[in-house]
Amino acid sequence: MKSSAISLYDTQDAAYALQTYYSYVRAWAHQIKKLYGSDSACFKNIEDALMTTKNIRKLQGGRVLDNELIGGYTRGRLTLKAMEVFPIEKDKSLAPTANLWLPVQAYYAVHGVGLAAMLALGQTLPKAHESFKAAFADLALRYLPPPFNAGCKGGPTVVQFVFENLTTTGDQVRQQSNLVNPKYADIDCCLGKCLATTREKLLEELFKKARRDRVTQGRKRRNLTSQEKNDKAGKLHFVTAIDFLYRMRIRSNYEEPDIHLFASDQQADEAVRHYGELLLLTKALVTSLSIIIRQKIGSTVMTELEGKFT
Repeated sequence: MKSSAISLYDTQDAAYALQTYYSYVRAWAHQIKKLYGSDSACFKNIEDALMTTKNIRKLQGGRVLDNELIGGYTRGRLTLKAMEVFPIEKDKSLAPTANLWLPVQAYYAVHGVGLAAMLALGQTLPKAHESFKAAFADLALRYLPPPFNAGCKGGPTVVQFVFENLTTTGDQVRQQSNLVNPKYADIDCCLGKCLATTREKLLEELFKKARRDRVTQGRKRRNLTSQEKNDKAGKLHFVTAIDFLYRMRIRSNYEEPDIHLFASDQQADEAVRHYGELLLLTKALVTSLSIIIRQKIGSTVMTELEGKFT
């Protein structure tokens, strides 16, 4: 294949991949704005929503602020701050390069504050990303407001997926286009599509690894039984927004690090909008997690801690 043909294929594939991720992030941003507003009051409205939930109100204080909690929170908030101050609106030509690193920043902003929230709750800190995502799923389903309490479990096929805090089904999600504008679609189905494709990816990785275990001599892999697939799907944690952020981070870092650059000429305006929407999702998650920390360490201490990042 000629290099020009390869370039054309890569460019087309990159554009499709970008539009898919843009649509998924737009679905989260659309639902956040619908539930909490699109103006400066959005994050205050998220705080108010959390404070009306039973599980948040039940949280008792008494957690002493220590260096480990400060360290996790600081790392997350500084990463978020870097996202907020980047001059994307002043020079949209920066958007493709900025978006190359944005998934990494988004994940680690939530990761840092998420670890701090887990510490505040007295939980044992997860040591790896997979265990962090599993712990985050438990935290999200228990404490976070819509749409961040949405989860996807089950399998191994999409039609067998079950959704928590979303009004949709596996079959509806299977038929949903991943390029649809969420403004004109069933938003729960759009969010379900994001979580379902993420869960599919995780299950594929588990199956791939299992096929290489206990392989008979002379073979490179083995076929999995239906029961083995069911067992793997049953043991996989609820997939939530953090799994999607991690999926974006891996693809941006390792799998296709140049997809944003391929489509830069035609999609500068969309890249700018995507930056803002992913920033909104990240900040909304950080805001929600911060409320958990505040409930455990107290308003006075939390105000002082947050004051370092204003």
